[in-house]
Amino acid sequence: MPKLKINVHIIPHSHMDVGWLKTVDQCYYGANGTIQKAGCQYILDSVVAALNIDPTRKFTYAEQAFFQRWYEEQSTSKKEVVKQLVKNKQLVFVDGGWAQHDEGCLHFTTMIDQTTFGTQFLKDEFDVIPTIGWHLDPFGHTSTQASLLTAEVGFDAFYFARIDYQDRIERRKNGKMEMLWRASPSLKNEIFSGAFVQGAYCSPPVFGWGGAFDGEPIMNNQMLEDENIQAKVDFFVSSVQEYATYSQGENVMYMMGCDYAYENAFEWYNNVDRLISAVNADGRVFAKYSDAVTYTQEKHQENLTWSIKTDDFIPCAQDWTEESGLRGHMYWSGYFTSRPTLKYYQRYSSNYLQTARQLQAWAYLKPDPKPSISWSPLNGQGLNPLSAAVALVSHHDAVTGTARQHVTNDYAKHLSLGNDLADVVVNEAFSKLTESSSTFLICKKLNVSICEPATNSLKKIGDTLYMIAYNPLGYKRSENIRVPTVVNHETNELVPKVTLLSKNNIVSSSLLPATGWASEKQEAASFSSESAPSVIVFN
Repeated sequence: MPKLKINVHIIPHSHMDVGWLKTVDQCYYGANGTIQKAGCQYILDSVVAALNIDPTRKFTYAEQAFFQRWYEEQSTSKKEVVKQLVKNKQLVFVDGGWAQHDEGCLHFTTMIDQTTFGTQFLKDEFDVIPTIGWHLDPFGHTSTQASLLTAEVGFDAFYFARIDYQDRIERRKNGKMEMLWRASPSLKNEIFSGAFVQGAYCSPPVFGWGGAFDGEPIMNNQMLEDENIQAKVDFFVSSVQEYATYSQGENVMYMMGCDYAYENAFEWYNNVDRLISAVNADGRVFAKYSDAVTYTQEKHQENLTWSIKTDDFIPCAQDWTEESGLRGHMYWSGYFTSRPTLKYYQRYSSNYLQTARQLQAWAYLKPDPKPSISWSPLNGQGLNPLSAAVALVSHHDAVTGTARQHVTNDYAKHLSLGNDLADVVVNEAFSKLTESSSTFLICKKLNVSICEPATNSLKKIGDTLYMIAYNPLGYKRSENIRVPTVVNHETNELVPKVTLLSKNNIVSSSLLPATGWASEKQEAASFSSESAPSVIVFN
């Protein structure tokens, strides 16, 4: 039986880090170009225009942090063009998250939150939900991601780039770069998964044009000098035939793009148009514009039997040449602990977000507006800015600590501004729940033994400061609660008289608010407009 022709799925894409060498806003606008050539708004402008003139062209896109802010800036007519491109399956969304989150440092609640935060917009605006997991650049991949964030959310496949170079060598040798990943012994689920056969998410350097890419244009006019079309076809066919040996079946995924690629999408598509035409005329393989969804469907139709993966792709050893002397001695593991302050701040903010959401629902507060118009911490409101900030810092160059210092500072600023806006929601919730007009404040400087609400309220004997300790968990817990006090420097006496308002010194769960903060001294817990500002302590 003759061997079938290889079916090459060319995947135009652009990986857009939501901050790394530049801040997220600089990446969007293309600012600070001396550091990095990256302008996400121009990429989206150019791609949409290039797709709109040729229905055979496709583009695969992931990061919602950039897409949603770009989309809200567009005219009504441009939005209709985008909707039609999505309907035609030319613009294909994968993963759906605000960012491509890290898998080694995050709690799974953040992974779920940031994926949901991005995907909700796609559902509301285009009535689409991504079906492909797409983690091009995170530094290793975990069974939690494969099981909980891929198989359990209903994805059809999970594609990624970074694995240990030794694992990649063996998988290429045995044709096992794609597999079934049975990541959870308890859930017993499985997901079709693939490490890109190219070894990375970028196209070969000869196929990259404009901006930071310096590949030669594909020149196919025999009337002009420097024609190189046959050389380009030979290289393409040779690489495809090699990639085909790294997995099974007759369908091969061929990534066509890289970091912040397609700023001049016409340059990319015009060259790839010529390449596809020449390759198909050559006849050794068949090439077409495609996307991960189509690739997965056609791979499934081949009805192949796959090897089984059960553990993690983490940590990963970085590949180096033998001559460097570094091969086997450098691992992607330092980011588990680097920049611990940002890691703590991200985890704290994620926990506070869950707490604020509970209080928002419990107090029946007005729901937040759509995230697409209220995510910014500069002019947003409600909890969306904190949701966006937590999602932003889940990015694989943020919480990991691999971004530059000024970018890390910007991540922390987003979290800080988001927390400040969440404080407004929490204050409104407690005011409503306690039927009080008092302002509830949070001691945010306890790490340096400063509690400004206490300092401002407790100045003399007789001054009153009420505190609430709120337990957002669904079970009882024992915690040390730090009570702020002020010393009268004239008498060296503590100003406040501390009274515990909770029965038996236990703060019960407020998921079922039957007990609230009832106490034997209930009258002391009634707040009036004359009461001093109160402090909420979260632990």
